[in-house]
Amino acid sequence: MRGSTLSDTPLLSDAEVAAAIAHLETEGYCLLKNRIPREVALSIGESLLAQHEEAHSAEENAGTFQLIFGLFNTDERTWQYMPAHPDCIKVAGHFLGGGQVRAIEGISGRTLPGARRGGLHKDCAQDFTVLPECCWGVNGIWMLSDFTETNGATRIVPKSHVEQRTNPLDGASWEDVIERESVPVLGQAGDVFLWHMGTLHQSGANDSDEVRVSF
Repeated sequence: MRGSTLSDTPLLSDAEVAAAIAHLETEGYCLLKNRIPREVALSIGESLLAQHEEAHSAEENAGTFQLIFGLFNTDERTWQYMPAHPDCIKVAGHFLGGGQVRAIEGISGRTLPGARRGGLHKDCAQDFTVLPECCWGVNGIWMLSDFTETNGATRIVPKSHVEQRTNPLDGASWEDVIERESVPVLGQAGDVFLWHMGTLHQSGANDSDEVRVSF
């Protein structure tokens, strides 16, 4: 990892940024490939997993999706590479006021083998009586290990950000929605995907023997 810097990965072209913005605008999310060097992503992932080992006992939390908050204060690389990444700023800034982006929190997620699928939700939707038509926030997940369908890659319901729904329609259950509409966001360590906070999403079930880690 020593010697690897953000400049080792070329920034997206204007056309690629425009394509990412268009995908987020229409589908509710976008995936930016290879935004930090893979070896850096894996190294940060190892560091965060060590923090999880201190904060969580695998025996008492087996099968759960575990979170650690406040990571900007515990690993400076989470700030150096991630929310301050120029490509993320360009995409998020398009939706959040001409490039004026405020990073709110840095969180690590550890998904253990056997973890069940998480609940389908919209971020911060509980803060509104009626969901606003504008984008009230953009969230991002940096992949610090590979995201596969079997190890619990985050699932997204495309276009759900424009429907402004917080509950299933037509008497359907969330299980119906999940089976009919959600798709896994697959990628490799070093990728990042961004989504409109009004897009329905959930953590997938980890049916593998791998630990998945993200920021």
